[in-house]
Amino acid sequence: MYAQKHPRVRKASRFVGIPVILGIAVALKAPIGTSPAQAATRSVRAHRVAAWTAYVANSRSGTVTPIDLATDTTSRPIPVGGSPSAIAITPNGATAYVVVSGGSEDTVIPINTATKTVGTPIPTGSVSCQGIAITPNGTTAYVVCAGHESHLGGSVPGGIISIDTATNAASTPVSDTNEPTSIAIAPNGASGYVADYGGSDILPVDTATN
Repeated sequence: MYAQKHPRVRKASRFVGIPVILGIAVALKAPIGTSPAQAATRSVRAHRVAAWTAYVANSRSGTVTPIDLATDTTSRPIPVGGSPSAIAITPNGATAYVVVSGGSEDTVIPINTATKTVGTPIPTGSVSCQGIAITPNGTTAYVVCAGHESHLGGSVPGGIISIDTATNAASTPVSDTNEPTSIAIAPNGASGYVADYGGSDILPVDTATN
């Protein structure tokens, strides 16, 4: 027989002044020069690492708030504009990608997690973007957008957008979906799975061919 160790639960913390949280992601501060594969391997040892930061999307204030998880303290909010709704972080912890709604099309804002500075907005070519995920090797971010249909004209197609994280170039939306709302990537990076609200389906995506 053996005694099972129960996970240690930390006392709940309250973060005052963070309005309407829609997305949160956690980044590991990996050493400089760490490859995405090395960072992904290290991420499974999360219980051994203290240098973690959570990034919280604040939809009303148009900001992202970093939280030091070792001390449960917040840093100065990072302005991204619009209405941020979802965040994904590269496996090496270097960049946070934030989905931001507002204007004629939604964008994805890259944040350098070392300097807490924002990069050039990445246009998605769509609207109502709600989900984002990054492949385990860190090379591609996938964004899902529901789009907008109007019988009066002015419809904007939804779909799945892939972003090359090396260049931050976005693809044209792949519109083989009805109303996608979220996405998850398999641990081996070979497939993505998209929740399609409009079709009540889960759609597989081949990440090799998109």
